[in-house]
Amino acid sequence: MANPLKGEVAFQVEGESYTLVFAVNAICQMEAALDLSVSEIAAELDLGLNVTFLRTVFWAALLQHHGVDLTRAGELMTAFGVKPSAKLIIEAFRLAFPQEDASAPARPPKAKARAGTG
Repeated sequence: MANPLKGEVAFQVEGESYTLVFAVNAICQMEAALDLSVSEIAAELDLGLNVTFLRTVFWAALLQHHGVDLTRAGELMTAFGVKPSAKLIIEAFRLAFPQEDASAPARPPKAKARAGTG
């Protein structure tokens, strides 16, 4: 079962359960395979559909729990659907890199200065 608190997103294909997650090793594999930084990958995800790009990102997100190759990742995307797969990728990416809460302080408050003998 996928745990969204750990950035995991679950889906089922052909009666089998799968989990996407962008763990550190997956991110490194994805950056190496695409020759892009994670921030460039995020920007590319916003731009639109490039199926080769999506398959590589989908493959990387499957590595942590399933260790599939690119061909199997493509087969799973075909069975699940390219657009629904893209939505899963975006959700897993969002969970892996959550936005900071606007109501939370940007950094911990500074300690108040104390009078000293200094």
